[in-house]
Order: sequence, then structure tokens, then C-alpha cells
Amino acid sequence: MKKIQFLFLSILCLSIISCNLGSGDGNSKGAKWSYDGKTGPEHWFDISDEYHSCGGNSQSPVNIVAAEKGDDLKPLFLDYSASTSTEILNNGHTVQVAYKKGKFIIPNPETFNGIDYNISQFHFHCKSENTVDGKQYPMEIHFVHINEAKQLAVVALFVEEGTENEFMATLLASTPDKGVSTISEKLNINKLFPQDKSYWTFEGSLTTPPCSEGVKWYVLKTPIQASAEQIKKMASFMPENNFRPVQDLNGRIIKEF
Repeated sequence: MKKIQFLFLSILCLSIISCNLGSGDGNSKGAKWSYDGKTGPEHWFDISDEYHSCGGNSQSPVNIVAAEKGDDLKPLFLDYSASTSTEILNNGHTVQVAYKKGKFIIPNPETFNGIDYNISQFHFHCKSENTVDGKQYPMEIHFVHINEAKQLAVVALFVEEGTENEFMATLLASTPDKGVSTISEKLNINKLFPQDKSYWTFEGSLTTPPCSEGVKWYVLKTPIQASAEQIKKMASFMPENNFRPVQDLNGRIIKEF
């Protein structure tokens, strides 16, 4: 049953989630993409008809600057629990952790009722994809969530160089050079998040092909820390500079809480 559930997650992520599973094989039509050369980000739009959204007007990542105060915004509600026997996939584009313990609830400012987004996975980019007033962090973690309507919400967390991160140490000890491995220790992502969860938010897209739009982005203002050695080690598992350059806002408004 576990193998069937993981296969289903892999197929789902290949179709809709920010770092595609099976990405070394491209999409269902065999289209290849990468982070450099003739299949790099500037060419994604032309690689396949399925990637035409990569040339859309609401693409991610973005440079966060001149944000407006969001008077209708509410605090983030992250309700995660610990996971055991967690599977890690190195898909050739990123290190991705299948995590399905908990949810992210987006409050409706009109009714104060929440919309539940269940966490599906989180994955890594070195360097960061989003930037803040032009500043690029050495690492960014994306926590990908999906609701019953198959809509996506991503909570993004910057990582800066500093003290060693205990959570990262556990993760790195089990990260495979390729394929899938399992973390036998209990994994609790609550330990990753900063106490201050103020954020920027905007409408965007997946940051990898097919670059589908309509994704809600919540970028935490407060970065966490990991040691230089840990950041370098995580980067070594992935292609060099596995980040998409920032995209034009095209009139989109970034709000902050």
C-alpha cells in the first residue's frame, strides 16, 4: 500500500507541483528541461506546447519590493505534525521530501472561515528563487500544499548562512545522490519555521515547467539559518543554480502582513 501511495504522489507532483517528479524524463510527451543551456529557463516556453504558461503574465518567482500593507490579511495558520518513515526523492532537479502530515489554512477575510490546504511535499532551491529588493538568499525551501479543488498554495522559507540547523542535519544524513531513500527518524517540520511568521503574498505560478499559474504564494519575511557546510552539501545533491530567474510582476501587487 505504501508503494502505491508513493506512486500516486509521484504522478500527482509530475503534473501539478512546483518541482516535477520524474523531471529527468520531462513531461508525458518527453520534453526535457533544465536550468541552463538550450533547455534552460529562457527556453522553457519553446520546449513544449505544454510549457506555454512559462511565458504567462503571472509567473514566479518574483523580486519582492514596494509591497502594500494587506489590511485584509490574517496570520498564517500552519498545523503540521511529525512524520515517520519519510521518503526523500532526488529527481535530478531538486531534493524533494514527501510530507503529508498536516495542513495550511488560509483564512477568508470576509467570513473568517478557513480553506484547508493539505501539505504534499517540500523541496529545495540553491540559491533562492524569490528575492527581496534584489537580495538573493543562498537557499529557499518551498512547502507545497493542495486543496480539495486542486488549487495550490506555496509557503516559501528563506535560508541564510549561520549556525548549524538540526533539522537539516537529519535530512542531509539520508538524502540520496539519486532516486529515493527513507528517513527512519521522526521528522517534524515545525522545527524549521521561525517564530515570526509575517509574510509577503502574491498570485503566481509553479517555478518549473509546466509553470501553471493560479498558485497562491506566501513568502516568510524571517529567514532561518543553516551552516555554510549544510548549504553547500544540499546544493551538491542538485544541479548548479537550480533556481528560475525572477519574473516580471506585470502589474501584480505584492501585499504584506
